[in-house]
Parts: sequence; structure tokens; C-alpha cells
Amino acid sequence: MGVTRAMGFSGFWEEQNEIGINRLTLAFPRELEIPFLADYAGRSLRPLRVGFALSILLYALFGLLDYLLVPEQVRVFWFIRYALVCPFLAGIFLFSYAPRFHRYMQPAVALSWLVAGLGILAMIVLAPPPVRYSYYVGLILVFICGYTFVRARFIYATISGWSIVVLYEIVLLVIHETPLEIIINNNFFFISANILGMAACYLLELYARRDFYLEKKLEEERERVAELNRTLETRIAERTRQITRALSEKEVLLKEVHHRVKNNLQVITSLLRLQCKTLEDAGAVKALEEWKQRIHSMAMIHEDLYHSETFAEIDGRQYVTKLARHLYKTYESHTDDVMLTVDAGSFTISLTEAVPCGLVLNELISNALKYAFRGAPHDNRKLVITARRRGVAVEITVADNGCGLPPDVDPFKAGSLGFRLVKVLVIDQLQGFLKLDRSQGTAITFGFRL
Repeated sequence: MGVTRAMGFSGFWEEQNEIGINRLTLAFPRELEIPFLADYAGRSLRPLRVGFALSILLYALFGLLDYLLVPEQVRVFWFIRYALVCPFLAGIFLFSYAPRFHRYMQPAVALSWLVAGLGILAMIVLAPPPVRYSYYVGLILVFICGYTFVRARFIYATISGWSIVVLYEIVLLVIHETPLEIIINNNFFFISANILGMAACYLLELYARRDFYLEKKLEEERERVAELNRTLETRIAERTRQITRALSEKEVLLKEVHHRVKNNLQVITSLLRLQCKTLEDAGAVKALEEWKQRIHSMAMIHEDLYHSETFAEIDGRQYVTKLARHLYKTYESHTDDVMLTVDAGSFTISLTEAVPCGLVLNELISNALKYAFRGAPHDNRKLVITARRRGVAVEITVADNGCGLPPDVDPFKAGSLGFRLVKVLVIDQLQGFLKLDRSQGTAITFGFRL
């Protein structure tokens, strides 16, 4: 309600031409007037009953003034007050509890107000001068109750109020010869009270109509927003279904792609294996075997991606472990008495990084298994692969306790194709680093950002 009041009357009157409100009677067009009257009647019942109860009480208490001011006519006055007016007002009060009262509420209120005023006018006619000149104050109290407390609509209240004014003038000018100064004095206060009552009643009804109109507009806006929300929710649900369906199709396609890439790489591996069997040149066979292992390391990546839920990254720990064990088994003729240990922490690696990382691991592990333990004692041979995540990067170390490299040899400058490939993949493609440790055998560490 505070929000609607903040709008003020300016916005309300700006729309009055559009909605067709009558500024004199304050009536809405029929399509708004009927629901307003029902709403106004419902909201007015409680204050109306309170106003009637207070009016009846005050009207009855003023019987004490009758006893003091006109003791010789008190019975007639009390008959008017207690036998006619108060019972009529009490009847209207009781009638307000009837189910059909809403339909007759405004005429009943206007009539009760008119009856109360007629009762005071009858006492003015019967009272002797100068007492009759002071009874007009009772009519002012009737105005106050009629225009404010009993929730009479402006048009009904105005008709009743001016009817009492006209009847009062008839009493002053026709029935009794009233001194001019009394007429002027009483009319000044009497008519002023009526005009002020009209203004108060007009504003009260205007506030009620404005609040009803704004609440109705707000309700319509809420309905419009609710309908828009329902439409939006329907569209979102439909779009979500479309996206879900598209994602499902994409997942199927990606699975199929990775599956076919893995199969194609396995076909290439098989062809290389067959080619090796036909060759007699040991160097050529060795070269093809190395390329076969490199291709297999890539095939394992696509196999992991095929079983992955995201298709964009694989479990780094699982991949490092599988690759190390595969190579250990492949070079089992070189691994007598070599104990393989894989100590990998939890990390994920994307497809872009997994292929070069897998090739680097393939070169380092293969090289260690083939050459690290030549001439080394057969006891306590160890090959340890560790992988640890360091913040946003990963570090992988391939370490052996074999015979080690000569101190004056840098494998990454004068080494084989495999070591040159490792350097290119780590430094250029992964944008990482390489580190060589010769303190206990050979340990090569490489790292890169994930």
C-alpha cells in the first residue's frame, strides 16, 4: 500500500480520462464501479459498525442536555430521541450483519443520517427561544459522523448533508422568526461544517478509489508478469530439452570419434608390428618399435577419453599408472630384477596436454627400462615414477638408480631422437620445464601448467 500511496494523485488523475472516472461523483465506469462497490462495502463494514455504535451512544447521551435545557418538554424530546431516532439507528446497525446489507448499504447509511438530522430539526422546532438557537450544534455533530465515521459515499453524503441544510433554513426562515444575527452566525458555522465535511468525505472516497484502482492495476501487472514467467519457464524448459538432446548427441559423436581414433591408432600399431616381422635390419626394427610405443601412448589417451564423462580431460593418475605398467610389460626382457613404483597424486589433464605429456612419458620410461640398468648391479634395481600437482601445474619425475649418465653428457643437446623429442614437446609445446638430476642414478623431471 505504501508503494501505491507514493504515486500520489497526479498519476491517478492523469489516467482518469482514460478510465472515464467522474470527478463530481467519483464513479468509475461500470466494469470498475461494480467490483469497487463490492470491495468498498466489504472494507467499510467494520468502521461503519463502530461509527454507528458511537453515534447511537452520543445521540443518547445528549438526552441529558434535553433534561437541563427544556425540562418542561423533556418527554417529547426523549420520545424523538429514544423512541424514534435511536431505535432506527440501532435497526440499521443490526441490519449491517445481514447478508444482503451490501446491496443497500449506502442508501441505508444516507437515510439513517437524514433521520438523525430530522430528529434534531424537530427538537429545534419544538424548543423555545433562545434554547432552539443552540441545538444546531447537534446538526454539526451529525455532519461529522455522516461525512466521516459511517463510511457514506460522497454522493450520498452530499445529498443527505445539503438536505439537512435546506430543512434547517426552512426552520429558521419559515417556521420560526429568527433574528438576522442568529441566522448569520449559525449559518456561518453550520454551512462551513457541511463544506468541510464534504471535502473530508470526498478525499476519503478518493483515497479509497485510488487505492482500489492502483491495487487492481498492480494485480493485473502481477498476472501479466506471472504469465510472462510461465511463458519464459516453458521456453527455458524447451530450450533445456533441446540443449540436453544436443549435448547427448554431441557426447555420442565425441565417444565415436575417440573410439575410432583409438581403433585407427591400434591399426597403425598392428601394421608397424607386422612390418617389424618382415624386416631383417635390427636398427629399422628398433625404430619401428619405438614409434609403435609412441602411437600406443596416444591410443591409450583416446581410450581413456572414450570412457571419460567429460571427453575433454582424463584422469592423470590413472593414465600415468597404465602407461608405466604397459611399458614395463612391453620391455619385460629388459626389466629383470627391476622394481617399478608409480606414485601419482590426483590430477586431471586435458586432451591438448595429454598427448605431448604421454609421448614424453613414453620416451623417458622406455629409455630408462632399455638403458638405465645396463651394467648396473642386479640387486635393488628401482624405477620410480612420481606425479604431483603443484598449484596450477603438475610435475612428473622418472627416476632410476641405474648406472646413470656420464657427467659430461647433456642428453637434451647431444642425445637421441627420443631426448630431442622430449625437449621439443616439453619446452615448445607444453611451455614447461625440464630438470636433470644425476645424484643417484638418473632422475628427469618435467612440469607444465594445467
